[in-house]
Amino acid sequence: MVAIAAIIFTLLILVYTISIFSPQAIDWHLTYYPSARAFISGSTPYYEGGHLENPVWVCILLAPFALFPEGISRALFLVASIFAYYKAFQSADIPRKWMMILFISPQVLYGLNMGTIDAFVLASPAMPSVLGFLAALTKPQIGIGYAIFLLVEWVREKNFPSLFLALVLGGGGILISLWLGMPFSGGLISVPWNTSLFPYSLIPGIILLITALYRRKKEWSLVARPMMAPYLTFHSWVSVFMINRPRYLLFAFSISWAIYLFWHYANL
Repeated sequence: MVAIAAIIFTLLILVYTISIFSPQAIDWHLTYYPSARAFISGSTPYYEGGHLENPVWVCILLAPFALFPEGISRALFLVASIFAYYKAFQSADIPRKWMMILFISPQVLYGLNMGTIDAFVLASPAMPSVLGFLAALTKPQIGIGYAIFLLVEWVREKNFPSLFLALVLGGGGILISLWLGMPFSGGLISVPWNTSLFPYSLIPGIILLITALYRRKKEWSLVARPMMAPYLTFHSWVSVFMINRPRYLLFAFSISWAIYLFWHYANL
């Protein structure tokens, strides 16, 4: 009990400190926090001038954080995101010594600073299957590969109740989101922060997804999807770390920092 109390007290101090000193998270400030507040108040999260382009069920995840003032909510969300990244890497059987390296990768640090939901999408395999299916669809450009993997696995296992429930919840949620005004992100393809390699990476992505389905490698499906997305921000490339191969992880980590530093100093 003393240890639990110490952990809770430490987390409270951490949250309070982050809320005071952390930089303003752009995605949290402009998109997720105001949309969650609108959802809590009974309004549509897809209000005029808003930026939310995710299915409405993301607001259920965000609502507990949005109950607090923005600074505190941003800090709580940051702590939860760190835990989600940990569960994501754990689901890919990545050893803890390698997790420490991945936590200082530019994608993870950039994503945490922006206040994105990538960590929760990446943690889809660590969730119960139907919940993981919905989490994967929350941000399709990085998660839909895992959603396809689950559908195929349910058919293989003849787990039709899970298949039916996931399709009903996912399809119904998307229809409700469209009815509430969820926009499409087609205009984001031309924005300067789009780091997608589409269409050049499309064929490798398809091959990797097929291999993931054939070899039943759930984490590979998360690596494949970003290669097939026409729109992708830099921090969403964090899914490339979901393969438990030490040499590969070291290579991906080094290349990621090289690309980020080149991009950063080229745009000064």
